[in-house]
Amino acid sequence: MPTHAWVSLRPMHGCFHLPFVTYFPTLIELSSIPMAHSPSITSRQINIIHFTDDVRDYSKFEYALSAYSYSRFFICTRGTITLTADNTTYTLHERDACNIFIYQNIQHPKCSPGSEGYLFVWNDVIDVSIRGHYPSPDLIKKVFFYPCFTLKEGHMEDLIQILELMGRVASRPQTKYNIEILQHITAAMICEVLSHYEEEVVYDPSKFTRKEVYYADFLELIFNHYHEEHTVDFYARKLCITTRYLNSICKEYCGETAAKSISGLLHSTAKMYLTGSNLSIQQIADALHFANPSFFSQFFRRMEGCTPSEFRSRHFR
Repeated sequence: MPTHAWVSLRPMHGCFHLPFVTYFPTLIELSSIPMAHSPSITSRQINIIHFTDDVRDYSKFEYALSAYSYSRFFICTRGTITLTADNTTYTLHERDACNIFIYQNIQHPKCSPGSEGYLFVWNDVIDVSIRGHYPSPDLIKKVFFYPCFTLKEGHMEDLIQILELMGRVASRPQTKYNIEILQHITAAMICEVLSHYEEEVVYDPSKFTRKEVYYADFLELIFNHYHEEHTVDFYARKLCITTRYLNSICKEYCGETAAKSISGLLHSTAKMYLTGSNLSIQQIADALHFANPSFFSQFFRRMEGCTPSEFRSRHFR
């Protein structure tokens, strides 16, 4: 079994800070594929990195290890790999896996002689844009509290086959159908990662500190009410704590205030509606409970730097 510290809550899942990306990502296998990108791809949204004990220079892949807007899924396929994310150390043995979420800086993995592993890195906007919804609050809490687990017999092999298939498809010419195939394979990989938590993990709040439980309960509240409730005061009252204390908890575990978490979720949801539906600006403003389209446009411009109409036009250009 993986050895790690269970005490500290893992920092926040990427659902609250999802920068929009128009282009589909590149995939990189560290030990065999050079650092090269297609001219039509401007952002690294999904990557695969292959770790071995003879890899010494991680400088070209620093963005993946310190990717504050990405989720990272490690698989140890052979030997022992030690990961340190902020102040928490995880020791993975063969068949162990670990989810490291955004806002955590990962030091360079330490691989024992003969060890091998894979890192699957993704920005959660890809998951939301493909599957059309966010992970449930219950699922997010499970991943926060139980980041490491041992893969069942055959499951590791299945995951590696999916990663290898993603790499093969990504190496083909970027046609419409190849990109759609890659999107669905990516969704399958993310579902495989999350299925363990849905099916195997039972969240037990009695094993964690009160502050950690407050933060987990805030996540559940915000996902259930963010469409209609935009103020920090609402969530603080629901938790029976002050807004100041709630903000201090959020800054400790996700690096930003409760207000920024709420705004970030509204922002990413608005982008999902603008690019994934035919709802009008008025309808989106109503769905997110803004007083009127003008208030929604002001909010969106502040977050994105352009109006909702400009953002939609740019996406479908």
